[in-house]
Amino acid sequence: TTVSAETASGADGGPSGAQPGAAGPQVGAPNGPEAARADAGSQLSPGEHAPEKGDTGGDSAAGRVGSGEGSFDFLPPTTAPEEILEHLESLQRKLREREKEIARLQEERAKAEKLTAEVKILRTLNHELILQSSPYVELQQQAAKLEEAVVVRTAEVDELRRELLHEQKQKDEEFEKLLTETKEQTEKLLEKMKTLTDELQSACVDREKALFEGERLRQELLHRKLSQEEQETVFAQRCVQLSKLKMQHEQLKNAGTQMLLRNERMRKERQTLIEAIRQKATCKIRSSDLDHHRIQNNYFELFYGVELWVEDELICRLKLRLQAEERQKQEGVSTANAASAHEISSSSTPSPTAEKVEPANDPTQNCVSGVAGTSAASPSSSPRDVPRDSLHGGSLLSLDALELPGLEGDAETVEVQMAKMKLEKDALQRRLADYDQLVVEIAGLREQYARVSEEVEEVSKAFEERQTFCEHLLKQVKEKDEALADLRNRNASFLQQQQMLSRLSRLHDQKLLLLRQQYEQTTTNSRVYADALQQANVRVTLADQQREEATSVYQQMRTARDTLYKEKEEALAKLNTVVEANKVLDAAAQESLARRNAAENEARALVDAKVELEKRIDRLKAKEEKQDRKRGRKLE
Repeated sequence: TTVSAETASGADGGPSGAQPGAAGPQVGAPNGPEAARADAGSQLSPGEHAPEKGDTGGDSAAGRVGSGEGSFDFLPPTTAPEEILEHLESLQRKLREREKEIARLQEERAKAEKLTAEVKILRTLNHELILQSSPYVELQQQAAKLEEAVVVRTAEVDELRRELLHEQKQKDEEFEKLLTETKEQTEKLLEKMKTLTDELQSACVDREKALFEGERLRQELLHRKLSQEEQETVFAQRCVQLSKLKMQHEQLKNAGTQMLLRNERMRKERQTLIEAIRQKATCKIRSSDLDHHRIQNNYFELFYGVELWVEDELICRLKLRLQAEERQKQEGVSTANAASAHEISSSSTPSPTAEKVEPANDPTQNCVSGVAGTSAASPSSSPRDVPRDSLHGGSLLSLDALELPGLEGDAETVEVQMAKMKLEKDALQRRLADYDQLVVEIAGLREQYARVSEEVEEVSKAFEERQTFCEHLLKQVKEKDEALADLRNRNASFLQQQQMLSRLSRLHDQKLLLLRQQYEQTTTNSRVYADALQQANVRVTLADQQREEATSVYQQMRTARDTLYKEKEEALAKLNTVVEANKVLDAAAQESLARRNAAENEARALVDAKVELEKRIDRLKAKEEKQDRKRGRKLE
């Protein structure tokens, strides 16, 4: 019995000693895989951040390349330079805001990385604290000490394990949430970087457009300056032509005034001659008879016809002179227009208008020569030739001598003419003596008188035409004055436009200076931004290198941890084999205990049966004694 009890107690102690060890693996085993899964998640988290950092690095590199390749070509088309300045200021404000957002997001990212590191540390610390916690140690000690509380303690351990698993799940969920948030933030950052790069490219395109517009405006200004210079040259030529036309107009005015003065002077001389001849004729009429009176009347009629013929000749010469001057004016205007069109193409060559206008400065010579030619060639078929032909050669010469050479006559020419008229008068007086010849010529003189009356009517018509022509000339002079006033107004407007153009050019130069300053400022800002991006890329590359080093160290630690887990699993496997062996031994011990108990029970049953048999034997002996006594009594 003692041996069996000792074996039973040893068997009981074996399982009880094995159960805490088994409980330890049961508690540690779930914690081990959960910790491995958490470590795997923490290992994946840097890997998940790695491509994001690579993406940010790539985006930053792309932004740097975009900023380098575009050479910051951002200046529209504005159309207007003020809109371009406003657009550039808005772009600068946007760039500053985006830089602030990038800095804020980088700080948030650093905070998130710190939180992930703290979560990892807390997870490892919780795992170690759980393994080194007093309840767990007490459970192990109580499991080793108390065999009766093994089941209760195992239940408590299971509950604790469930709580730990629940907490671990919560922490894993929180970590996954943090990972998703960090992923979303990184995606947002990438999108913002892409938008920034797009905006930079659009700003570069706008700058190129603005530069192209500035070049176009410069070319337009140069073209306008050239056109302005051409217009100035044309205007100078027109001014020269107008000055020449003014000179011609003044010459014509002077010639007209001289012509009027000469006409008045000739009329006065004619009236004086007529009065003198009449006085002499009246004296002769008193002394002569009726025939002499008739001859004198015919003489008066002839002399009056000669005067009218001289006046008609003067009117014809003036008409021819005015027509020649009008032709020269028209030719001068046409040549001036042709010269202005020719001088626009070649301003350095001398204009032919000077050569054409120079002979027009002395129009009297051409007019006199033309009039002389026409007067020499024309009067062969005129009605005035009849009285000339009817007279003798002396009278013809005297009438031809009356033709004026031009309008530049003075007192000497008038005296010469007066002398000629006196000679004619003497010739006529000598001819009057020839009464017989004059009687024959009276009929011709009468006919000549009729013709002279007709010529007087023609002269009156010619005078009316001359008056209308003078009115037309006055209208032309007024029109020329109006044209000159219009030209002065145009000159004033041209000067105003020139001042406006100079002002516009100054404003445009100021705007170009402002745009150039804005461009330089934007280039400096963009360079600073590019340098900051480059430094950020350098920091990112350094961080990537550090992260790779950390991942390599983490891989080494993970391999060491995996080896430890493998050793732990091997130890757990060995413990499981020992536990199974202990279970087998416990089963054998329990069977031996059952057999011993059965044997003890059988022995107890045999003892009880023996006691009962002894009791029965005693009872039978008592009964037999009683029977014997009874028999003895009976026998007695």
